[in-house]
Amino acid sequence: MRRHPRIWFALGVAAFVVLTACDDAGESSSGTPDDTSASTADTAAEGLTEGCALVGRSDAEELFDAPAELEEGTSIAVEVSETACIWGTPFDADTYQLLQFRIWEGEQFYSESIYEGARHLDIGDGGFVAVESGSVTIQWVQDGQTAHLAYSGSLADDTAAKAPQVEEMAERLAGEIGGA
Repeated sequence: MRRHPRIWFALGVAAFVVLTACDDAGESSSGTPDDTSASTADTAAEGLTEGCALVGRSDAEELFDAPAELEEGTSIAVEVSETACIWGTPFDADTYQLLQFRIWEGEQFYSESIYEGARHLDIGDGGFVAVESGSVTIQWVQDGQTAHLAYSGSLADDTAAKAPQVEEMAERLAGEIGGA
């Protein structure tokens, strides 16, 4: 059976859009408070702090060769994963780059099978790298968790040329996660 990565991508984008209906302050776009508990907000803040301590602004700027900004959706990404940090370049019409790092509790989030042409990567307890048009995705399982590091760029960016840097970053992260 052939997998359709574009369908998974579209589903991920749709989930992101739904999740971004609430801003960081816990209010919906209409300005009314949502029912997010304080403990969820505390957990999200902790995951954000941990994620961005592992993949910092300097990591993103070195990869982008451009200034990086923390993406607004980062705090929401933490609510659906254990740890997250998302960096992007300031958007303009010519180029845009994004670096996403997440850790999910559990191995069920490992998704090598949806990437056609994924290559095995000797990282953690096992992982893969997939280099596609516009993106480099690395996932690995480590200590019962699934780690995800993804770089994407616009058509003006040579995304595939960044694959070695993204792999080096993933190897460093695996060492830091394992040492924690």
